[in-house]
Amino acid sequence: MNKCVLPFIRYDYREESPCCFLSKEYQHQKHYQNLLDDHRNNRQSRFCDNCWKVEKSGCKSQRQKSNQNFMQHLHLDEPQIKSLVIPTGNVCNLHCVTCGPHYSSSWKPKFEFMVKNNHISNEKNENVFNRIPQQFENINWKHVEDVEFLGGETLMSKNLLLFLDLVKDDTRISLLTNGTIILNDYQIEQLKKKRKLHICFSVDGTGKIFEFLRQPAKWDHIYENILQYKKYFGNNRLSFNVTVSNINIFYIDEILKKLIKILPSKSMINFVENPMEFSPTNLTKEHGKILELKNPFFFKNKKINWTATDISMEKFVKNIKLQEQFSKIYIKDYLPEYYEFIKEQYLRH
Repeated sequence: MNKCVLPFIRYDYREESPCCFLSKEYQHQKHYQNLLDDHRNNRQSRFCDNCWKVEKSGCKSQRQKSNQNFMQHLHLDEPQIKSLVIPTGNVCNLHCVTCGPHYSSSWKPKFEFMVKNNHISNEKNENVFNRIPQQFENINWKHVEDVEFLGGETLMSKNLLLFLDLVKDDTRISLLTNGTIILNDYQIEQLKKKRKLHICFSVDGTGKIFEFLRQPAKWDHIYENILQYKKYFGNNRLSFNVTVSNINIFYIDEILKKLIKILPSKSMINFVENPMEFSPTNLTKEHGKILELKNPFFFKNKKINWTATDISMEKFVKNIKLQEQFSKIYIKDYLPEYYEFIKEQYLRH
């Protein structure tokens, strides 16, 4: 079956589309009916290439996850919006290596430094919104069964608690956080009111892997916070989200095994799509063979098409070096094994 439930039940306000994985060519006003027709007729829509590629690699796609989570709505052939993705703003206290100013206000000085040093990027530094925009005020919340809140850092947003006041207490809520925020008593009280709240920690590694990718956060602080959240909400309402790049894929088995020990729930995995230089596929075939042997757990049922070229690796290394100059956090100090792995490209470029 090629049908996906999301075009019929979800609207993502950040992407202005039913799904964040749709191809860049998708324009909601222009292509929505085409997308619906494809899924009504069990066709592999051209707008959904990202999911088809993920499924071909052996990973679970957004389509497959959504069909499982919203199985009760798979029969729909006409739109009935039941699920929303709501951005709470781009206020964030981290400037993660694979992120950008579109999603993090803390990326602004790093972005300006990189632009000044001629690094080409399509990112735009967006203003932060500090109130609930008009389109959210007109939502018929009684029909909404599921809401996913994304940042920035959602728990730093002035909008989050305002949104939570609008959402029914029995609505399924997913909240993505980088794990740095220490909750105060009022926040804990408000979050506990939501009976189907789920908090997902977005971490891309542990220890030094985490600290290189999630600058300037410290892993010990995150770990202690997770233990506190476990006390407040219990294991069953917490999980991890791991965004796989061509950096942390080197350690992916180690990362997943350590995270399972902290939270027994299975970690959700997604791949970096943009910027492309950090895509997990942006490694050479020779590198890929080494990784597959090094990480048998991850690659047991997965196949990645390694696509790196000299140009794509040059762009990757240039990006890393500029970020190192800005942050003074160096890959060879934090990830010495990985540095040796890419040393030839790193020194050549």
